[in-house]
Amino acid sequence: MEQLVIEGGKSLRGKVRISGSKNASLPIMAAALLSSERITLEDISSLEDVKTMISLLRYLGAEICFDASRERLTVFAQELREGS
Repeated sequence: MEQLVIEGGKSLRGKVRISGSKNASLPIMAAALLSSERITLEDISSLEDVKTMISLLRYLGAEICFDASRERLTVFAQELREGS
């Protein structure tokens, strides 16, 4: 396991915000199609891959609300299209 060793006489204090991971976001967005409930995901970055997935989910019939400024995505996939 890697370590980060800090030398000095002062204690560290504060907060660090960890951003969401695109590699985790995309499969979770796809998995939201399996639920008939409204799914809200947070820390979703506004990346091109995410925007493409949003377009795909909308094409499939999912209702999507993406608030990029709050990094919040809501997926409602109660009624999806039948095969094309």
